Amino acid sequence: MDHLNYPEHPAVPSVEIPFLCDDVPEYDGLGFSTYPFRHGWAHSSDPLKWVDCSDDELAIRAQVWLFFGVITEYCGDVIPCIEFREISELGSFPRVSNVILTSLLERQQRMHAKEVSRSFNGGSESIHKLQLCLREALRCSEILDQRIYIQDGLLSRISFSIRTLIQTIGCKFQLSISPSIPQKAARTSLRPWRVPASKFIQNRMIQSGWCPAQTHHLCQQYSCTALYYLSGLPRYTKMGYDHHQCTISECTVSTINEETYQSQHTDACNNPSCSFVGVDSAEVSAIIQNNAGIGIPLISCSVSAIGKTEVKLVSAEQGTKYVAISHVWAGGLGNPRGNALPECQLGRLMYLVRRLNDSLGRIGNFFHSDSPLYFWMDTFCVPVGEDFKFARKTAIGSMAKIYTGAITVLVLDPELQHIKHQGMTIESLLAYVLCSAWMSRCWTLQERGKPLTIMVYTIRGRYYELREPDTALAVIKAVRFIHASTLRSST
Repeated sequence: MDHLNYPEHPAVPSVEIPFLCDDVPEYDGLGFSTYPFRHGWAHSSDPLKWVDCSDDELAIRAQVWLFFGVITEYCGDVIPCIEFREISELGSFPRVSNVILTSLLERQQRMHAKEVSRSFNGGSESIHKLQLCLREALRCSEILDQRIYIQDGLLSRISFSIRTLIQTIGCKFQLSISPSIPQKAARTSLRPWRVPASKFIQNRMIQSGWCPAQTHHLCQQYSCTALYYLSGLPRYTKMGYDHHQCTISECTVSTINEETYQSQHTDACNNPSCSFVGVDSAEVSAIIQNNAGIGIPLISCSVSAIGKTEVKLVSAEQGTKYVAISHVWAGGLGNPRGNALPECQLGRLMYLVRRLNDSLGRIGNFFHSDSPLYFWMDTFCVPVGEDFKFARKTAIGSMAKIYTGAITVLVLDPELQHIKHQGMTIESLLAYVLCSAWMSRCWTLQERGKPLTIMVYTIRGRYYELREPDTALAVIKAVRFIHASTLRSST
């Protein structure tokens, strides 16, 4: 699938589509929707008869009509199928090469831009014809997908190639005409073009270790080309964790059982006497319910003369600078029994905030060198226990205020901290953000109101500042290239 963006170091190879049209007639270009009738595959009393054949024959019919036929209708000329034929690297079978699509799309973009003004003043026949073709091809691809029983078979791959082609041409078509459409017309005539993922790509992701629940959710939200890109991402899986017990409605790995939940020590901790350090839940509750203040408890850490980590709980005041730490409980940084964490984790959090301050201090207004470093984190700043239900509810209801008041939000996601960023494109990094457990949290939408600093760990560690999260994630949804200005990196 040469025309599709794909991770630079994928977990699974890119998909190759067999070329099946060596000994079959070319698409004739005499009308897209009536093609099956002209060739005797269907008739007026049974318009769906074209699927009534063997899987191998149906795959050939689908490729001639719904793949090469769509290309011909988009270009306006019959493009010989042989131009898309090449031998696979293994030399075992002919495959479809879509390299030629690049020049064809560029040519058609210029043509459609010239015609678009006419389409809103009486109509351009070619643009209207293409729109009908894409809708009909999408409808037929959905019928084709319902016929598939072998998820990684020949027919499944052909169906996948058809859907990604429809998505690609649909997006290119919109991009080519949107600059020329009047603003009022654009709001009503151009809707986001999204072709759902096929069964092939869903099965491919689950077989590669993706959670069925997350795969199902992503397939409901994003296009088939976006899902193809995501399916190639190498995923970090914690030792002993897998998604074999998950269903499309529930991820058992990320489900938290507070009765059995255990806060985790850092990977580097080898101290058997590493104890929990924290704050008193009653004091946290008092700060939250203090009407005289702004109701935000903050944490400041220091190391004593004997090397012990000490915690200080303070109440934020107007103008107090602090970092809000956002995490997922499945990463081991939660505690359902008290406002405390192992000392090793607290030391690590203090290190991350200090290093964040050193990094961002060079590019913006952050903490002064002589001021305390404060951070907010739910594990310390949302009280637990039956006696503090009201304060807990108040704190949870104040999340938007808490994150809005922070200097920045430091995201600590288990997978984001284990991916290797060397040589990684910005698209891949943002794709990991999109698929992260952090993105599935209910509070994330409130946190995304602030610039996000995403901690991506390598041996050295690196911070990435995502300055425009909504814009960046929207681009990921369309699997377009992200410009370097979207992210700012500081070492």
